[in-house]
Amino acid sequence: MKIQILCKQCEKCEIFARNVMAAADEIGFEYELLRIFDRHRISLFGAMGGPVLVVNDEVRSVGRVLSPDQLQKLFKFILRAAQ
Repeated sequence: MKIQILCKQCEKCEIFARNVMAAADEIGFEYELLRIFDRHRISLFGAMGGPVLVVNDEVRSVGRVLSPDQLQKLFKFILRAAQ
């Protein structure tokens, strides 16, 4: 699974990145995590407020720091839909 976090470099985004990694590691699937800080690349996704969570090139969350539990539910949903 390709996971991208689009944000400026701030404490909120650091927390979000840790939550994403914790959730993915807890479920135990393989993933590639990219953190994108470039404003131009972020604007290409049409989302202006951060953090933005993009999974497999689809925007899944904008402007919210999801908890590890919320992220686990989202990741499990995406994995089931892919089967």
